[in-house]
Amino acid sequence: MNRTRAGALLREVEENYHEWRTPPPLSCRFVFGELLPALGVLDDARASRRDRKLLGTGYAFLGDVHDFNEAPLAAARAYRAAVRCDPDDGWSWRELGQMLTNVARYRAALRALRRAEPFLGDDTSLRWYVTEAEERLRDGDAPWYRNGGQEMKPAPCWDAAELLARNRPKAALRLLAGRRHPYLRKVRARCFGALGRTEEFLEEWRGLARTKGAVELECADWFHLPEGATDGSGWWRALWPLRHRFVHGWSTMHDALFEIVPFGAKSARKGPTEMRRHRRRVGLWLRYNLARTENDAPRAARLAARYPRWKEARRLARPVSARGAARSAARPRRS
Repeated sequence: MNRTRAGALLREVEENYHEWRTPPPLSCRFVFGELLPALGVLDDARASRRDRKLLGTGYAFLGDVHDFNEAPLAAARAYRAAVRCDPDDGWSWRELGQMLTNVARYRAALRALRRAEPFLGDDTSLRWYVTEAEERLRDGDAPWYRNGGQEMKPAPCWDAAELLARNRPKAALRLLAGRRHPYLRKVRARCFGALGRTEEFLEEWRGLARTKGAVELECADWFHLPEGATDGSGWWRALWPLRHRFVHGWSTMHDALFEIVPFGAKSARKGPTEMRRHRRRVGLWLRYNLARTENDAPRAARLAARYPRWKEARRLARPVSARGAARSAARPRRS
């Protein structure tokens, strides 16, 4: 990758920063195959002031990716690189402080948070992060990301996440060998996805259907999807048996579903009624994608007829129905 291409890619990141934070289309192949090489090409003594600003944005974006994927050490390294390139980036100073708080480096976190103050002013999040770091320092709290500290996310998931953030999925798989916890199945699936081993990736998700308990579809699960997984029905078929077990997270990707199944009253958004609404959205979203990937004309038509305000379903029904009709016309008739 040359400097021209690297600069163009980082400008694209800058222009689409907030859209690209939401998966898909963001993937590990983009981050490790394009973003990191672009940062490496521009991050040298020849970098102009404009290039330094672009580098700061690129590293901040990388920090966001690692933060969403629950790798705070990798995120902190990226945010440090961001403020090295652009010392006036108060937002990256603030995020660096938060990541350092998460790994129990409270004094360093407070230094970073105070560097953010001149740039962010009376920022509500910044005030909260400062208070949190001060209280944890006073109380001597253990790291929030301590291995084994959460029942739903047991050891060694945090260490595996850090290895994945360093593009070392094989090392993460070795760390997870023989582990049976349902959540660690998901982490193993991420490793297989990063390696492009689609069938093993899908098998881990199919295995989740044989377990019990809630399932959360997280940013890291989308980030490590094998290439082309959303274009085939295997991924959606693996999710289908889990549709009544999904809790909050990245379980639905169509904004239109929140118009079809809107949020309830604000006071009830964390209760059982809202969970039922969420799982209804999940079911609709999976039906849509199964109809899309399996060219299921009847399913697409039913969705479009029942939810006429759902534009994606209406658009899907037209070409799918046309293909289904064409296949029916092409079949030989029995005499």
